[in-house]
Amino acid sequence: MPDATIASLDDAIAALKQGGPVRLRSIPFASASLGASGFLSIVKAAREAVPGVPSEAVLDCGDAPGHALGALRLGAEAVCITAPDEVLAKLAEIAGKARIYRISSSGELHAILPANSPAF
Repeated sequence: MPDATIASLDDAIAALKQGGPVRLRSIPFASASLGASGFLSIVKAAREAVPGVPSEAVLDCGDAPGHALGALRLGAEAVCITAPDEVLAKLAEIAGKARIYRISSSGELHAILPANSPAF
């Protein structure tokens, strides 16, 4: 699935207008700058503006597990984080249906939970 890095509502709408499926991926460390609620609001508005396009929204939480936890509590469908295995395991226990991604050193996403389910 192609990634589209989004920093604004215009970015998200443009990505969805390209068709899907598409992964709407926040800018790096967006959980600290934009916040989970800001990111989720952008995604919701974009999906309302361009309905019916399969997409997955992934909030980049950098190395802040507290931000990832907060995003999951607000209903984020996916977060990505750089964290030790034990932190990822704890987030996985809490995540429910949400997906957890590990960020590689090259910036690629690697699914942690649920590893065998489709993104959408």
